[in-house]
Order: sequence, then structure tokens, then C-alpha cells
Amino acid sequence: MSSNGTNLLLRNSERTTFKRCRQQWHWSFNDLLKPVETAPALKFGDLVHQALALYYKPGIKRGPVPSETFYKLFNKQYSSEYAEGFRDEDGDWHEAGHLGVSMLERYVELYGVEDEQYRVLSSEQIFFVPLKVEIPGHGLVRFRFVGTLDGVWQNRRNKDVFFAEHKTTKAIATDALQMDEQAGSYWTYAPKWLRRQGILKPSQMPTHILYNFLRKWAPDPAYRYDALGRKLNKDGSVSKQQAAPAFKRWPVYRDLADRVNMHQRVLDEFTDMYLIRAGERAYYKNPGPLFMPNCRGCPFRDPCELHETGNDYQSMFDAAYVTWQPYAAHELPERF
Repeated sequence: MSSNGTNLLLRNSERTTFKRCRQQWHWSFNDLLKPVETAPALKFGDLVHQALALYYKPGIKRGPVPSETFYKLFNKQYSSEYAEGFRDEDGDWHEAGHLGVSMLERYVELYGVEDEQYRVLSSEQIFFVPLKVEIPGHGLVRFRFVGTLDGVWQNRRNKDVFFAEHKTTKAIATDALQMDEQAGSYWTYAPKWLRRQGILKPSQMPTHILYNFLRKWAPDPAYRYDALGRKLNKDGSVSKQQAAPAFKRWPVYRDLADRVNMHQRVLDEFTDMYLIRAGERAYYKNPGPLFMPNCRGCPFRDPCELHETGNDYQSMFDAAYVTWQPYAAHELPERF
């Protein structure tokens, strides 16, 4: 929850951090700290999303070949980081570049014909919805929920409209999608924004969310594969030994009850954040049970351990952290 003038903003990444560990949330979204990147991370998923956004341009015709777009974006980022002094001694970036190109080449080969049935209404669509909640002792507090939809597509045959959600992942898992908080918030709030912008008709509602998984995997050059990514034997038959699927599309259907429950959860979380900032509720650490799962990958783990043992954690913040603006990409004019 960040302030843009008199506007309070909330998005899913802040909600996720808040529920994982309130101490991490406080340092990240209140003190506005993030670690200095000593070795820049390749934003692989972001490059894939950018390539798909240009490919799925509005209309029924597709845009630039995503593998070529990825390659250009990858080289641009690599050249920029190289100029700043980054060197890829381990070859990780080089391998990631080949991986992205291979993934997107096979993606188009698999889905190119299927996608002809879809009209793209919007890609990488930011939405910005005003909300309000009554907070005891503070009256009516207004804020705005923000997010970015990967895609709004329409089936040209039955005219159904749905949200496309691109996911680059190491492993494809579909067992928890019905409770996915990010897509659930999109399902709850984005339709209002889309109708206001004329992207959806006044009475139009999405029918489902289509999760579009792309697994980070490239074929072994020692083997032959078919269009589905299945390994083939020397005689051309499909091998019994296969890697996990490289791509998967999985529709999830939600209804009004999902919207009601999600909306109430967002209001409750916003209220907690607001009262913590007002000094009326506490924030605290949540390492999690069984070997601190919430600490793994936390950008504040080292100073947090110093803080926990009563040592000088502030010096580490001063030396290894900088300030940031988590809502810079979502700050819109007051009239919105």
C-alpha cells in the first residue's frame, strides 16, 4: 500500500509479502528498501512476457515472432549490463538466452494454429480500480487496487471473453489455481476497469481464466522430438520415457462468490496494513514452521538475522540496500 499524493495504492505483490512476513513487508513497503544488485539478475520471465505481449497484439493477426523478440530484448539487456561492468563468467545468461528462444519457437509451433480462434482485446493491460473501506477510528478510507492483465482474449466462435495468464515456471502445477490470489483479484476487479475503458461491453463478463504455462526446458540435442515436445525413438515412434510437459493450458472457472470473498479479503488486508502504519497494530516476523520456509530467498535475511540477535543490522542496510518506489509503474493521475 503506497501513497501517490492522496491516493493509496495496493497490488498483489504487496499483499503476498504482507501475508508471508510482516517484517519483510515493513522493510520493503514502508522503509522502501531493497538490496543493491551486485550481480544483475536476468529477468527471464519478464522478457518472455514482453515477447508474448507484442505477439498477442490486439486483433486477430499476430505480432512479431516471440522468439525473435525475446532474442532482441535479451541482447539489449545483456549489452546494457555488460556496459555497466557485468561479466557472465559462468555462462548462465548465455544459456538462458538459448533457452528463451527455444521455448518460444516451440510455443508458436504448438499453439500457432489453435490461437487463430482467438481475438486479442488487450495485452499487458494495467487496471486501476477505486475501493473504499470503513476503518474504526479513521472513518471511510479510499484506496485503489492496481494490477496488470497479461491478456484479454475472446473466442471468435462462441464470443466468450476470458483472461490469459502467462506463467514461466520450472515445474507446471495446477492443483492450487482455484485459490490463486493474483488471478482471483484480476477476476474480481479488472472487469470494471475494462468496461470503463470500452474494452468490454457494459454487460460483458469474463467466463474463465486461462493459465498459459511455459516450462523452462529445452530439448536435448541428442534426441528427436515431435511438435508436442515428446521425445522420439530412432524409428520415429514416441518414447516411453518422457520429460514433464513443456507447455500446458489450464482453464479455471470462477463465479460471483469468488469475487465476494476476494473483495472482503482485500479490504481486511488493507485495514491491517493501514492500522499498522497508524501505529495501532503490530508487524512481526514470520519465519514459518519447519526450517523457516518463509526466510528462503528473502532479500532481508542477513540483516534480519542481525536484528534478531540484537546486532547492528542498520549498518548492513546502509551499506547494501537502496530505496525504491514499488508503485512507480502504477501511479496514475488523480482523475483516475
